[in-house]
Amino acid sequence: MQSKSTSNFTTTALRLLQQAGAAVWRATKLTGRWLEWLFVDRLMRIAVDSYDRRNGRQPVNTPHTTDDTTDKLREKLKLALTERDELAAREHKWQQHAADAESKATALQQECDRLAASLGQTQNENTALRNELARLSSIETDYNHLATTAASASMLLYAEADASEPRLRKATAQPVHSTQYVLTTLPGNPAEATFRIYEKADQASIIAHRSVALLACDVRSIAATPTHIVNIEPGKASLESGTWRVTKKAVIHLK
Repeated sequence: MQSKSTSNFTTTALRLLQQAGAAVWRATKLTGRWLEWLFVDRLMRIAVDSYDRRNGRQPVNTPHTTDDTTDKLREKLKLALTERDELAAREHKWQQHAADAESKATALQQECDRLAASLGQTQNENTALRNELARLSSIETDYNHLATTAASASMLLYAEADASEPRLRKATAQPVHSTQYVLTTLPGNPAEATFRIYEKADQASIIAHRSVALLACDVRSIAATPTHIVNIEPGKASLESGTWRVTKKAVIHLK
């Protein structure tokens, strides 16, 4: 809006300058004509006086007519010169206004360019922030999905027997050499699990130390010389203070 107003002001100023220049030109032209008339009048008077002197004639004295005409011409010349000076002053004033308007228009254009560049940079930053927000939102969605999936899925844990009571301890996500039991957490309740003897454990060692290693089990039968363990029914355990307390013993046979 400011740029449009400045443009209208500049156009008006230039039009007024053109009009003032035309008026000055007309005044100058008219002044030149009056000067020509005065000059011609003066030459004619000189020529007539010279002719009368050469021919012995008395110069015709028409002072009133000639002087009145001259005075009128001089007055008109004076008025024309005054008008010319006034118009020249106006033209100079409008030139100054036009120069000021042009300077303001240039400054406004520079400010508009600066604001346009700043707006473009702000839009780019806004786009980058929106993209980053979308990326973080996508990550959050994936995380929530994984968390929901993990909470609703079962998880396998590997543990060993406690030597003093029916409890499983040192649960890990991967089996180790001392693993004796494998627990399966319940879907949606990772603090509750079923458990059984780990099939790949050192079962000979477990049988040899069954008074300690099998405290979490209900041994239904024992062979004369057992060599391996058969899982009959899984036991149940609850997570308490980092260890799994056995709430129902697993049923096994020693074959």
